[in-house]
Amino acid sequence: MSKYKALPLTAIETLLERARNVGFDELKLNYIAGIDSFTSFEKGLLRLHRLGLVDTIGLSIFAAFFADQLSLRNQEAWRIEYYYKVIQLIKELGISLYKPNCFEMGYPLQFL
Repeated sequence: MSKYKALPLTAIETLLERARNVGFDELKLNYIAGIDSFTSFEKGLLRLHRLGLVDTIGLSIFAAFFADQLSLRNQEAWRIEYYYKVIQLIKELGISLYKPNCFEMGYPLQFL
């Protein structure tokens, strides 16, 4: 959950804790895979899971449309094994995957 994402993990934790505290029963997140390494994703997801701050997750894939965006894509994300490991971790933690309503979110779920 890298520096290229919109918010740092600590800010996301605070936001999710507030949502849980005001009564939201389900915390449904979307993760954009491809910018972070698997290790970074794993560390962040394990932390959110340990804090009880993720119930359901959807996956999108980072797509670089311009040459200058290619440097943002993690080298691991060019290999299919990256997405298998992401989905396997989610399944091992017992986090639900929600059905996507757009192509870029549906693509990783084809590996299930």
